[in-house]
Amino acid sequence: MNSINWKELEHAYGDASNIPDLLDELSKYPICENCDDEPWFSLWSSLCHQGDIYTASFAAVPTVVSLIENAPSPVDYDFYLLPISIQIAVLKGNAPPIPRQLEKPYKNAISLLPELAAKEKPKDELMVRILSSAIAAKSGNALLAEAILELEPDVLEDFEEWVHSR
Repeated sequence: MNSINWKELEHAYGDASNIPDLLDELSKYPICENCDDEPWFSLWSSLCHQGDIYTASFAAVPTVVSLIENAPSPVDYDFYLLPISIQIAVLKGNAPPIPRQLEKPYKNAISLLPELAAKEKPKDELMVRILSSAIAAKSGNALLAEAILELEPDVLEDFEEWVHSR
């Protein structure tokens, strides 16, 4: 993260010079209890704004994934969900080209997500969906990754009824 010139990168609101401080806050492993909890609110709104991503998004993913890898205990779901959502945006074409110097670290970080997800012991269905979508996103299947994220219990019940009615 220190070798990145964040001022040359962009996010939804302009230059990304504020992102390193936000990522540094993640090293305290905050839990996101409300959608406006910091630093997650600012990271989400800057790096994955309404499904669009930016050059700074590619630079942030390796740091977030490294924090998962080095976490002293299970991490909050946003640690997985942000990189997965960024990868889904890439797969759907809602992304700028990956800057050459960020391509290898970004792709390496995305490729680690399924392995890290397999080590988690999810305690709720939301985390199960998020971890499952990591595999689909890493495999290049944006539609499946998004579908898995949307399979809330009531949607699953409707799906089960549909399957059995066929």
